[in-house]
Amino acid sequence: MNEISAASLRKARRLFGTISRLQPQQDVEVLFHACYYAMLHAASALLQARQGQVPDSHAAIIRQFGLTLNQGWPQQKLLGRLLADIYRARLIADYSSDIEPLLAEAPQLAEKVNAFILFCETACGED
Repeated sequence: MNEISAASLRKARRLFGTISRLQPQQDVEVLFHACYYAMLHAASALLQARQGQVPDSHAAIIRQFGLTLNQGWPQQKLLGRLLADIYRARLIADYSSDIEPLLAEAPQLAEKVNAFILFCETACGED
């Protein structure tokens, strides 16, 4: 794993540490924001480790992450869907006054994000 990937994974873990201190039902906007960025940094680490570069936009990172999963780890393709879903949820959390749709998903979100980061950490180490 290269230093850029390692730094991205450290940042993902720091953000995850923030997530674990939040109250899901009270801090829903912050929770989805932090979860998305933790996952984005973990996905970026994987792309950097595998391809030597990371796309410039969030949409391109999400798309490239999904393609990379399909090529190297097809059994993990649901992680690509999870990243895309959390991106959309983060947009709702950041820009909508109606966060009600997010409340049901909030309690189990940290577990999903942790599994996502663990996969990226493992995959980055498979050089």
